[in-house]
Amino acid sequence: MKEKLITFDTAKLAKEKGFNLKTPKYYTTENPHSYHKDLEGVCILGLMHNNTLYQPQEEIDEKTGIPMYRLNPAIVYAPTQSLLQKWLREKHSIAILVNFNDNTTFEFHYFIHTNISISYSNRICCLPTRYKTYEEALENGLVEALKQIEN
Repeated sequence: MKEKLITFDTAKLAKEKGFNLKTPKYYTTENPHSYHKDLEGVCILGLMHNNTLYQPQEEIDEKTGIPMYRLNPAIVYAPTQSLLQKWLREKHSIAILVNFNDNTTFEFHYFIHTNISISYSNRICCLPTRYKTYEEALENGLVEALKQIEN
């Protein structure tokens, strides 16, 4: 079994909403035909030269005197669905739950809980949308959850 990475569009949205955890894989918007890409269209961190992956900033770290670097804006981290789900839960108190609909022929749907705590939870339900796979339902739940975050 292999954990599913989020799609490129979901990764771009996650970046816009503040997701910046380093992951072993990333998407690049600069060169869609890069030979560093695998069959899923993602690159493996470390295969590109540092001067491509990171760009120097104008600032110099006050403590060390070393120039600071920032991630190339053409790079978008590609986390697994479960890592993004955990980030949403821990950083933004948004939980996504995927359920199996046993009244139909093997379909899934998701629920989004915002402001999760012991005493309070707002529930947003995706029904009547149903998905054929757990991962498809989770991906759509991740997108809708990311849309809940205000910039």
